[in-house]
Amino acid sequence: MNRIALRLPPRLLVPLSRLLATAAVAALSACGGGGDGGSPPPPPPPPPAPTIVTQPAATTVLDAAPGSFSVVANGAAPLTFQWRRNGTDIAGATAAIHNFTADFADNGAIYTVVVSNAAGSTTSNGATLNVTPRAPTITTQPASATGFVGEPVILRVVVAGGTPPVTFSWQRAGQVGLIADGGNISGARSDTLRIVPTAADDGAIFNAVVINPAGTLESTSATLTVRPAPDLTPATILARSPAPGSIALTTTSVEVRFSEPVSRGLEFELRSGSVGGAIVPARVVVNADRRIFALIPTAALAANASFTVRVARIVDDAGNQSPDASWAFSTLPFLSLAPQSGDPLSRIAASPVVNVQHPRPVSAAQGAPALALAQVDGSTPQRR
Repeated sequence: MNRIALRLPPRLLVPLSRLLATAAVAALSACGGGGDGGSPPPPPPPPPAPTIVTQPAATTVLDAAPGSFSVVANGAAPLTFQWRRNGTDIAGATAAIHNFTADFADNGAIYTVVVSNAAGSTTSNGATLNVTPRAPTITTQPASATGFVGEPVILRVVVAGGTPPVTFSWQRAGQVGLIADGGNISGARSDTLRIVPTAADDGAIFNAVVINPAGTLESTSATLTVRPAPDLTPATILARSPAPGSIALTTTSVEVRFSEPVSRGLEFELRSGSVGGAIVPARVVVNADRRIFALIPTAALAANASFTVRVARIVDDAGNQSPDASWAFSTLPFLSLAPQSGDPLSRIAASPVVNVQHPRPVSAAQGAPALALAQVDGSTPQRR
């Protein structure tokens, strides 16, 4: 066997010996050898912290409508999420997707999410929530109304939905600007307008103005019709003829005069004696304005008799009913005068006539003188 001798220069002998020594130590370490039993292996590298792959994006949502934010992240499991609104944690918002119902109060809010695992956490970029206000809907328009002078009239508008705050105003056609409370107006800044109308308000036109963050909405128009103040006073009797307790001619008619027109359905009757007596046949005459009613007996009344007048169902044109009325009168005693010389009235000078109503000729029997009596109020009859 041939051997080859290798001779190295002296300058390379020391570095080579060092190299061999180092290699021997490394080999012993790798085999677990060594004088001290060897060192433990180094720990494994830590898991990576989360990284956000897709940031949350700004979104626009209609008020009260559903919306959401989302994030996509990488990192060692398990990953946890916590969403924040303007830097404050949102309770229960702990998923990669945050679902919510938009509220106009959150318009412009900034949403972020913190993604965490065992290695740490990272916070997303902010995403802006834009909430669009929702306009209200008028469900009941103001209705035209009819009222009386001095009596309140109400106009009302009803709305549903709409982003708060929802406010109300009212307009009057022909008037610049919005109506303000004062005078005969109240509720001008509410959904109910109260008007105490005057005659000048007849035909006035009003409409409601509904305002919220979405803008302005006007109602349809309502017309106010104003009538004169209602007549709440029943008719009264101004005059009665014959007057109560008076003595009348046997040919008299009965009249009653009212303060205002009354219905032709008036019950007007003359009875002998008291209210329960027999009805005296008569016809009723009414003047054109229905203020005067006359009861004309079909025959002369009995002399020296008492009668009762009854008036009932007194109703004026406004529907007001007056109390029934009744009164009594009597007729003159029968006079039998034979024709003779001289003034026949001188024979009855001692017989006074009291409250005789409506001077009328007295029908005389054939061959007897005809008399005409005038009201004298306690004096003796006078010749006319």
